[in-house]
Amino acid sequence: MMNTPFRKRLTNDCRQKFCDWYLSPLGSLLSDLESEYLRRKISVSYKHRVLQIGSLGWEDRFVDSGFLENYCIVDQQSRDNVKTALIKAESDQLPVASESIDTVILPHTIEFEANQHGVLREAERVLKPEGRLIILWFNPWSVHRLYHYFHGKFGLPPWSGRFLSRRRMEDWLTLLNFEMALTTEFQLKSSNSVLAKIEDPISGIMPIGYGIKAIKRRYTLIPLEPVSIMRPKLAVFDAVEGRWRTYG
Repeated sequence: MMNTPFRKRLTNDCRQKFCDWYLSPLGSLLSDLESEYLRRKISVSYKHRVLQIGSLGWEDRFVDSGFLENYCIVDQQSRDNVKTALIKAESDQLPVASESIDTVILPHTIEFEANQHGVLREAERVLKPEGRLIILWFNPWSVHRLYHYFHGKFGLPPWSGRFLSRRRMEDWLTLLNFEMALTTEFQLKSSNSVLAKIEDPISGIMPIGYGIKAIKRRYTLIPLEPVSIMRPKLAVFDAVEGRWRTYG
């Protein structure tokens, strides 16, 4: 198991290279789709608290400057282009009170974390009941990733991340009592919103990535009163008195 300092250094390096990849032609196209998606999915008000785990560097494209007071980013290192409040912390060990956040955003955070399930558990912990979780992540079976694999560039960011399939992501969220509201596919020149389903072999390679919005549900068990065991009774109609009599 890798030690903590080495894991942090590896994560920081991959994350920085991933953010630099957004400046490439393909990365720029994806950032256009994702920024529009986030702008539509994030509901920010003066009392609405949003926590983003992992910076992108272009948050001003989907967050209005007037709402930055309640918008906070958690990252393992400081970044000059981040204009919101910044907390330096591990993604799977958030210094945030439980059930204190309205919306948590994971923008390609899962791919570059060793403890992927731990990140999701922390997101669930800090979210209020009925809070929103928004995740962006790459499609492991996309034609873009396969292209880099066959051309010997599989180890270059962002394709070197630990990607999860849509089915695996939905399974993990279900285990944490999240309800999937909508899954979005990011394709070459459009983002197509579809109901959550398992991708088929053909359409599954077309999206370069996914966006998912899930709702934290809090299920309460209602105790039931014990049911008393009743002895069976025999009902007989009394023709003389014109009524039923029970025995037993």
